[in-house]
Amino acid sequence: MKTMTRLLFLSLALLLGGCLRQEFATTVLSETQPEYGSPQSLIYAIEPLEKRQKRNPRFPALQSRVEKALRERGLRTSRDVSRVTGIIFVDVKTKLRTEEHTYEEPIYEYGSEITGAHGSYNPKTGRYKVRYERTPTYEKKGYRKRSWTSYNYETTLFLQAWDLRTSKSPWTTMLWCSTPVDDEEKVVEAMLEGGKDYIATDTYPTVHLTIEEDSDGGYTASVDE
Repeated sequence: MKTMTRLLFLSLALLLGGCLRQEFATTVLSETQPEYGSPQSLIYAIEPLEKRQKRNPRFPALQSRVEKALRERGLRTSRDVSRVTGIIFVDVKTKLRTEEHTYEEPIYEYGSEITGAHGSYNPKTGRYKVRYERTPTYEKKGYRKRSWTSYNYETTLFLQAWDLRTSKSPWTTMLWCSTPVDDEEKVVEAMLEGGKDYIATDTYPTVHLTIEEDSDGGYTASVDE
C-alpha cells in the first residue's frame, strides 16, 4: 500500500514539473524493479573509450574477450542496439618501463706459490736436480662496475560502465599488471580471466595482477592480495 501511495504522489509531482521527469522514472523503476541501478540490471554494449580505437583491427577481438568475461561475471551484453541499456567503455594501454641495474664484480689477481720440492742427484754429472711443486693462488684486487637493463610492460585495462537510463556511471574497474611479456593480446586475455570476479565492484576499483607463463606457452593472471 505504501508503494502505491508513493507512486501516486510521484505521478502528481511529474504533472507539476517536467524537471522531475527523470527522477520520477528512476524512482518508479526502483520501486517496481528492485535490481534497478545494479550492474546486473543493465544490458551492456562494449565500446572503445576513444572513437579512433574503433578502427583498430584488434578491437573486435578485445570486444569479444570483454563480453565473455562479463557473461562469466553474471552481467549481460548485447550487440543489438534496441536492447542495450548500458555501455562499457574499454581502453587498453601498455607502457614499456626500463630499469638500469648495477652491481660490482670482484677483480682477482692469479699466481702460484711453492708448496714443496723434490730433489735427485746424478752421480755421473755430479749435479742435483730439483723439482718444485706449485699451488695456484688468487687475490682479490678490487671491483669493476657492471650493469644490465630490465624491461617490463605495464598494461592497464580500463572498464567504465555508463547507464543510459540515468546518465550516470554505476561502476569503474581498472585491471593492472607489470610483466616482461610483450604480447598485449595474450596479457589482456589473462587479465580478464584472472580479474573478472572484481569487475563491477567498488571494493577493488584498481586490481593489481601477477602474470605467469604456463607450461603450454599460455599465460595466467592472479590477483595480488
